[in-house]
Parts: sequence; C-alpha cells; structure tokens
Amino acid sequence: MAVVWKMKPKEVLFDWLRQLDNPAVKDQLTDWEKEFSTDIGWQLNKYGKISEKQQSILERIYSEKTK
Repeated sequence: MAVVWKMKPKEVLFDWLRQLDNPAVKDQLTDWEKEFSTDIGWQLNKYGKISEKQQSILERIYSEKTK
C-alpha cells in the first residue's frame, strides 16, 4: 500500500521558516536557500499550501541548518 503524503501543519512550516530567518541561521544559508525559504513563506501566505517536494526540501534545509 502506498504511503499518502500529508502536509505538515502550516504552524510547523511557519515555525521552520521563522527559525531559518534567525540571523544566526540565515548567515549559514546559501543565496538559493534564502530565496527558496522566502518564496515558500510567500506561497504559504497566499495559497495556504506547498507541494510534497517543497516541504521535503524545506525540511532538509531546516534540519541541516538548525542543528
């Protein structure tokens, strides 16, 4: 049986984005990661959702940069 993807709650995603925006963490991000997180925040605000791939990338960036 296939695993069905479920988007994390928006509160969790916004928390990840807030932590990535922290100056100590933001200094560690590449330009691409900064732009990606900004775009994801905009998309969440406007549409209330992101894709499975976007969530996966955001989660990877968050887990790598906030250790």
